[in-house]
Amino acid sequence: MCINNDIKTLNLLINNPDNIKTSYYKNYNEFKNIYETQLNKNKTQILEPRINYNEIEKMYTDEPKLLLLETYLYELYNFNISLFYSKNELDIWHIIFESINIFIDGVNTQRIQGIQQNVTR
Repeated sequence: MCINNDIKTLNLLINNPDNIKTSYYKNYNEFKNIYETQLNKNKTQILEPRINYNEIEKMYTDEPKLLLLETYLYELYNFNISLFYSKNELDIWHIIFESINIFIDGVNTQRIQGIQQNVTR
């Protein structure tokens, strides 16, 4: 019975059944969209940047507040990624909690049936 419960839980996480809220899949799809449009699309620029350090030094020397602005943008971006991660993590725990409740109800039902059979014998 425990193995069946684990298999059902994994299936709930992999598939998109009607009885599970679609918020998990909505969050996942939003994250996938950000990954594809912002990270994967700019993969070469991120992994192999072509940087003219003299130009960047001049830019920040001329406008020192620009560095502060970029720091804020980075923090917002990082917060956005963390938010998607947290939402998905909470949805996964919600699915696991629901499957544990179903499992416990199944164990209780079998136990009650076993007790009733023993009483009627």
